[in-house]
Amino acid sequence: MAIDHSQQPERLILHAAEAEAQCGCENHDRFAGQLADTLDDHTIRYVLETRPHFEELRQAVGQVAGMLVLAAAGAKTVTQDHPLLATAHATLGRVADGIRAARPSARAAHHHRHLAAAVVALGMAPGRGAGEPPP
Repeated sequence: MAIDHSQQPERLILHAAEAEAQCGCENHDRFAGQLADTLDDHTIRYVLETRPHFEELRQAVGQVAGMLVLAAAGAKTVTQDHPLLATAHATLGRVADGIRAARPSARAAHHHRHLAAAVVALGMAPGRGAGEPPP
């Protein structure tokens, strides 16, 4: 395993609030400082409510990624009818329903926007039928 010596620790940003938002969102530093160490009950409920959906989303992304790797490698068995893509699609449907039903706190709203965007992005991945709307 090669070690990447190009990293320069003095240039690393240790606190996300100090960095310019890489995602294009505003107000990343709104909860910086002392408030960053505490979570309110509503935010904790949101985190606990969405965690299973987040884990399922990760699983669906992995399934689609695996199929894309096989397709790129030239596997002839990768078609839109492949059972793994059907499983990923069903998982995405459950995740989309769960994310839509979640009620984020003001503090979790930023995270929720990204979670919802990930669901939409995966819905555009290969494997959906032509003309089929995202879940």
